[in-house]
Amino acid sequence: MMSEPRRLHPATVLMYTLRLVRQFIIPVALFVFFQANGEDGPVLASVAMGVVWFAVGVIVLIAGSAAWGYIAWRHYTYRIENGEFRIEHGVLNKKRRYIPLERIQTVDFVEGIVHRLFRVVKVRVETAGGTEPEANLEAVARPEAEQLRHFLNAMRNEPDSPSAFDGAAAGEQGETDGQSSAAFGADSCERRITLRELLIAGVTSGSVGVIFSLVGGAFSFFDDLLPLDDVVDRIGNYVSGQVTVPFIALIAVTALVVAWLAATLSVALKFGNFRVKRAGDYLSVERGLLERRRSTLPIKRIQSVRLVEGVLRQPFGYVTVHVVSAGYGGSGSDSYEEDATVIFPLMAKKDVVPFLDRFVPEFAPEDVKLERLPRRAWRRFVVPGVAVSALVALLLSYFFDPWGWLSWILVPLAVGYGTMCYSDEGWHLAYHHLVVRSRSIARTTAVVTRRRIQSSTLKQSPFQLKADLATFQVNVASGSTGKRFSVRHVDRRDGERLLEWASHRRNRQVKRS
Repeated sequence: MMSEPRRLHPATVLMYTLRLVRQFIIPVALFVFFQANGEDGPVLASVAMGVVWFAVGVIVLIAGSAAWGYIAWRHYTYRIENGEFRIEHGVLNKKRRYIPLERIQTVDFVEGIVHRLFRVVKVRVETAGGTEPEANLEAVARPEAEQLRHFLNAMRNEPDSPSAFDGAAAGEQGETDGQSSAAFGADSCERRITLRELLIAGVTSGSVGVIFSLVGGAFSFFDDLLPLDDVVDRIGNYVSGQVTVPFIALIAVTALVVAWLAATLSVALKFGNFRVKRAGDYLSVERGLLERRRSTLPIKRIQSVRLVEGVLRQPFGYVTVHVVSAGYGGSGSDSYEEDATVIFPLMAKKDVVPFLDRFVPEFAPEDVKLERLPRRAWRRFVVPGVAVSALVALLLSYFFDPWGWLSWILVPLAVGYGTMCYSDEGWHLAYHHLVVRSRSIARTTAVVTRRRIQSSTLKQSPFQLKADLATFQVNVASGSTGKRFSVRHVDRRDGERLLEWASHRRNRQVKRS
């Protein structure tokens, strides 16, 4: 029975050990490195002594980590009792966490490489209003994890969700037909990502800048610890006589290609074997090559749908389909919540409405024709960016003459960006649906139904009041603060119309600031 205290799978000891070793291996290596540098005598003797000390340190670290992992595993128990999911853990400080079952929103499974070796999963329990998982069970056997989720659903009087491991074997065999399947009943359907879609998603992910940032950060970190300046100087002296414009161009192109391939590989590892399946009242999402994640989203907790068009994807007509769920806060310390709400990583825009109609028909609008903003709203998008970029360019021109004058290119770029934001902003109102579109870097289109709206607001700043404009906002449930969608600088009469539609028997506010 789930009311009896249960321990995690014994593989937890290995996972705790690996985690501790990963955390402390670099400090041990640095300690040995500085100790070896401080030794007087022949270089070979110092190196040999460093190797010996490093081996001893690693052995002690592994032994200590394994002992601590075993003790921590012995002290970790969980159970369901008196309408609560209870977890007790801690070696030196005993901790008890009691989670009311009615607050639990989703129970997700994550499988890393070690998990798959032992046929166990990491269980993540999300609660209403939380920004991070309320509980993480490091390693639970697959049948026991399914039993736990079954009990949590049953004791909350919810219909049981489909098994997260249905079709897992097929996914491991690498099925990539990419075709929807209706072999699961009248209310069931499935779609898998194709190899072509996965490659396009990787190439257009826009993660190249992130790769360069990581490389730069790693270089800066090790430069503070190791004498990399000498290495850089030697390389510079070696190639100084060979540097030509074609050589520099070749290096730049090579770095760009390598970073692009790394970004593509990262996306392939994250979204490989992606599968979304609807079975009854649940959406099941499975993804990942090395670390496999399985999420189950109750349809009734989906609050809205977001269609995100990245800068590289928009020209080719591709979008990423997200859902906003009451079970994910989306503001945790990592990107797990954001990734968990992706129900398809890459899709042609023409396929979006049929896809939504099959998987989340409540959010499948028809005949969407966005209303454009009035022309007088254009300056509200352009002037702030131009003012900031002009101020920056003025300062750079003054302090870094003459090269600072090149920064004035920011002004026309700001005009172009503001014009693009103005052109992309829009809204569409139907009987049950509100569609709003806006841009920060990527262009985002949100589909909200009236019954999911928590509150709505119409705001007017003094500048908007003069131009008879307003900003309309709606909030839906998501995490502790909710998710907000807005249409900026809409005509005031249109804003009042939107407010009237959204605020029927709901919280509404009219603000002037």
